Amino acid sequence: MKKFRTVYISVLLLIVSKIVSAQTFEYYISNDRLVTSMQYEMDIYIIGTSVDFNLRTVQNCIVFNPAFIPVGSSIVASYVAGSSQLVSYSAGSISWSSAGFGFQVGSNTGVICATGTLITPSVPVRIGTFRLVSTIPFNCAPSMPTMVLIGDPSPIGLPLRMAITKWNSTDCSDITNATITGNGTFSRFPNSAYSQVNNMLPVITSQPVAALNCSGNGFATFAVTASSAPG
Repeated sequence: MKKFRTVYISVLLLIVSKIVSAQTFEYYISNDRLVTSMQYEMDIYIIGTSVDFNLRTVQNCIVFNPAFIPVGSSIVASYVAGSSQLVSYSAGSISWSSAGFGFQVGSNTGVICATGTLITPSVPVRIGTFRLVSTIPFNCAPSMPTMVLIGDPSPIGLPLRMAITKWNSTDCSDITNATITGNGTFSRFPNSAYSQVNNMLPVITSQPVAALNCSGNGFATFAVTASSAPG
């Protein structure tokens, strides 16, 4: 009976240990901005929400508010070279779908355990900055980037969905790997007051006061108050 209890307790402790050590994370879009009327950029970050883990690969699929995308435009999506904070990041194939109003990025390639990136709950790590360049200015509407998750319908022309894998040890003593996509929270923005870029024309909320000057001499100054100014 005593031996049975010892074995039972050992198994129970092992189960509890596995539950406690489950690796979870938040994966989010941040800092999206209009660099120019025809160039848009956004960052993708990851941060741990439990114990540390060694990140292996990431795969992305992002769609936008159709009203943000100009009709008849030709858009090219790309990764901004050097923008990743991962130890090693070489983006997979990137493609834009006009019908799906979004782009997908294949899993990063050439990753070995030694070049995995330690993900902790203390500091967010930027996966990279991604850029859209349009031949026509983006429309006056919120961009609203949204991640396509496992189980979501595939947008037209975008078969990939969000996917993340990790190495099974932080010191590479166990170089097997596992998919932990289901262990994460995927959000448009982190838990802050940040909201998506709103490509709106400025709204004049306070009209200027009339000012006069002598013809050919002096200057007239007008001051206005505006909201929703681009950028």
